[in-house]
Amino acid sequence: MKKLNYGGFIVLVIALSISLWGCSSSSTAPTTETEQASAQKQFVWNAMNFWYYWQADVPELGDNYFNSEQEFQNYLIDFTSGRALFENLVYEQSDDFSFFIEDYETYQQNRQGISESFGFEYGLVRIGDTNDIFGYVQYVLENSPAENAGLIRGDIFTKVDGTQMNVNNYQNLLQGRTSYELSLAEIENSTISETGETVSLQAATLQENPVFLSTIIDTASTSIGYLVYNAFQTNSHQDLNDVFGTFASEGIDELVLDLRYNSGGAGITSQTLAGMISGLDSTNVFSEYAYSSKRSDLNRTVPILEEVPIYNDQGDQESTVPMNSLSIDRMYVLVDYGTASASEVLINGLEPYMEVVLIGGQTVGKDEGSFTLYDAPEPYLNQQQANPDHKIAIQPIVLKVVNVNGREYPNGFSPDYEVNELNFLEGGLPPLGNAEDPLLAKALELITNQQMAKGLSGKYTGSYKREILLDSRDLKPHSKGLYLETIEIE
Repeated sequence: MKKLNYGGFIVLVIALSISLWGCSSSSTAPTTETEQASAQKQFVWNAMNFWYYWQADVPELGDNYFNSEQEFQNYLIDFTSGRALFENLVYEQSDDFSFFIEDYETYQQNRQGISESFGFEYGLVRIGDTNDIFGYVQYVLENSPAENAGLIRGDIFTKVDGTQMNVNNYQNLLQGRTSYELSLAEIENSTISETGETVSLQAATLQENPVFLSTIIDTASTSIGYLVYNAFQTNSHQDLNDVFGTFASEGIDELVLDLRYNSGGAGITSQTLAGMISGLDSTNVFSEYAYSSKRSDLNRTVPILEEVPIYNDQGDQESTVPMNSLSIDRMYVLVDYGTASASEVLINGLEPYMEVVLIGGQTVGKDEGSFTLYDAPEPYLNQQQANPDHKIAIQPIVLKVVNVNGREYPNGFSPDYEVNELNFLEGGLPPLGNAEDPLLAKALELITNQQMAKGLSGKYTGSYKREILLDSRDLKPHSKGLYLETIEIE
């Protein structure tokens, strides 16, 4: 039995002698006199030493850093928790995306779109030169508390439970809450003012389908497929395949893929969507994965997929089905502040094979991938063998991603056509899919040579900054990730 990623990544299970502190060649056999650190701390160090991309840059992760077993154990014991140890081992100069997991079962549910939620996403924007901020609704899920309360895309709120949001208190007001009351506002003549209306929300357990919207926009001369895709989830593969089946059967001429709110997810889903869009087969390289110097023997290329792997809500692959795909040489991608990780991998992976036209704002720049590592025997990937005494796991960066031409994107992608939806908040944003939505309107304008919305080139000079401070996904644990799935095969 061997482990590999469906797209071709192979994890070699290397037979190594297992000491109490992993790969350190200076470890000594434990004695009854040696004081031992907790299993959680030993797991964190061992797994980071084995997989971490910047292992060679963190002295304490060096194979020969400690002079004795007791010195190593004392180092671990000094930390108050496994999380504290993990945070100390993260290479701060380069690593913004590794994270610690308190409960991997909850985390796995989140990766499948299941969470306690109000059912809407929002951006936070500074008001002028003050410290005050407001939120604007980016989209609302169907049959959610937010929709039932009447929230719609473009709604603006300034207060939570009667307190004005500012750069110092927004986290306490918004993060980890199961209920709150929002005070609504409006923008008129470039000025933000409260309407006097409030909306009360109570969180519920929801499962978000990341295939938010798909439609075909027919013009006089062109049939345009439009897809809003908000997360790269393995359990969305069948829905994606159905969408592209419709696009293919209707003979669309152009594709507009809306990833402006998509902060990433599963790498296998990015490979799958690449096949649906391009119609290319698995002889074509999608990405190249480069591991740490310690694991460089695992460096691999992964292909564009030509079949669709079908996963259940537990993240397990159940089957494969034939892929519905297009055969196009150009796509328009709507991007912005929230576009990261697997979204960027898709853009980068397809760029060598087709024209990719980017519309919107600068993307995040996450060209790194990670595994979920468990307190299990090396190589720490088998959840079934995890220590039953706790549910912690870690998600460290283990590799860098480039495309077949070796292109990196540490600073993200700049749009070919800059369009800022914040310029259009006055009067409310059109619904996603509406031809006057500013980013979609620009794509339609480029395709048809006809103007779809007014003022796309204009500059806003109103009373709020034209930049998002952060969005609701930033307040959720583990956002903006590229996750590498592993499966067992015969």
